[in-house]
Amino acid sequence: GSAVPLGERGRARALAQSRRMAACGLRVLAMAYGPSLETLTFAGIVGLEDPPREGVVESVTHLEKGGIRVIMVTGDSKETALAI
Repeated sequence: GSAVPLGERGRARALAQSRRMAACGLRVLAMAYGPSLETLTFAGIVGLEDPPREGVVESVTHLEKGGIRVIMVTGDSKETALAI
């Protein structure tokens, strides 16, 4: 196919889909291509499954039972962090 302008409707659809994917716990990446940052063409989004490491749930439960307040610091989106 050939590139077409994304437009406001296309942008809204991509953002809505990325939020749905993030709410399922997926790490969402947008992809684009082009000769420079100023002329990128949106190619799509992809969701990657990146589950917590083995033993994390049990460790957090153990800490909370011991009276420790656990705080998660992440670079993921708010939707992904809440789903995890």
